Amino acid sequence: MNMFAQKFSIHDFKGTWKHEHKETYEVWTRQNDSVLNGVSYKLQNGEKKISEKLKLQKLEDQIIYSAQVLNQNNAKWIDFELNNGVKDKLSFENTTHDFPNKIQYTFITKEKILVEVKDNNNQGFSFYLLKTKE
Repeated sequence: MNMFAQKFSIHDFKGTWKHEHKETYEVWTRQNDSVLNGVSYKLQNGEKKISEKLKLQKLEDQIIYSAQVLNQNNAKWIDFELNNGVKDKLSFENTTHDFPNKIQYTFITKEKILVEVKDNNNQGFSFYLLKTKE
């Protein structure tokens, strides 16, 4: 396991994170020592519109990032495994999924994360999440 992943705890995600330029949020809450539950939502006219349910789980020596997009993939959970060979970021990967194949998180600070969403050719989009005061 690389040094970055060794220092990482799934609980580093805990809290409310806001997309830098949109009214989009990710909220991560602790279920237990090895599971965090998350939800992604947009604020529209003061109402929360949930678009995605998320889960981070530590299973033995592996960390799994799971996403359930509410109106895609028949609302099935899609799993992405942490690739321990990638340095300086958390790269959750599923090479058989249509898109995305990689969801990568780079902690710039404890309050700022670069999120990269990519296909197998490393094409895609990125954005920053900023931790909000709770």
